Amino acid sequence: MQYKIMETKTFASRWLQAAIAVAALSVTALDAQASASCGPGVNWAGPSCTAGTDVMNNTSGTFSGTLGVNPFDISLYGPTTVARSNGTTDGTTNTIDTQITSMTLTNAGGYTMEAGSAAYPGLPSSYGQITQSVGSTIATSVFDVVFELLGPGATVIGYGLAIMENTALTQVPPNDNTNYTTPAILYPEYMYATLGDLEAAYPTILTYTSSSLILTPSLAPGIGAILSDSHTIPEPKTYALMAIGFLALAFRKRKAVYFA
Repeated sequence: MQYKIMETKTFASRWLQAAIAVAALSVTALDAQASASCGPGVNWAGPSCTAGTDVMNNTSGTFSGTLGVNPFDISLYGPTTVARSNGTTDGTTNTIDTQITSMTLTNAGGYTMEAGSAAYPGLPSSYGQITQSVGSTIATSVFDVVFELLGPGATVIGYGLAIMENTALTQVPPNDNTNYTTPAILYPEYMYATLGDLEAAYPTILTYTSSSLILTPSLAPGIGAILSDSHTIPEPKTYALMAIGFLALAFRKRKAVYFA
């Protein structure tokens, strides 16, 4: 892993002087609940799955892109909570509605990513849905993650909508090494300077539900473009290694470290 180190003061001032040209989001769930609530097995996303809440105590997210002509990378860590409905079926497809109710990721450089209307009432909801063909052991899970990115001093950098998908989910909470990615056909997705700009780009964002997910990018470029977004649930030991590195960052003065 390569580290890029720059002074916080210099980086923060560049945010104010130049627009983001390109951005990418990656989210990694590092510590899910110990056991599955639904699955694995045939039709696990059907009526046998009852409503509940899944908690990823440690989640990793990464933004990368360019600021003017300057590349940047920001890694953040924190908890994520997902609520899900009872599983249903129409005889052909099993369905579970989902929603990210809270996601708060931070780093030692003073950056914060926030998502989830339950935790942040000013943000639109981050809905999702799990669908599974009857008779199958795997399911497809999609999330629309509406997020706010804050810089040092709680300065708002921008707002965005990141679409995440996994087409081989075998249980919830997901097991180790489950990876969510953005469908390539959706490039690019954009970040916006204000929540109003985001809502204007996606007119239905305040009224949509898990049954009407936004699966296409906006047409109007914003202050930055999301190239990809993904999250993976690795082995628990991965978190231990990352925690050691994260603690080391806390002792750096006037420095912000961004991972490439």
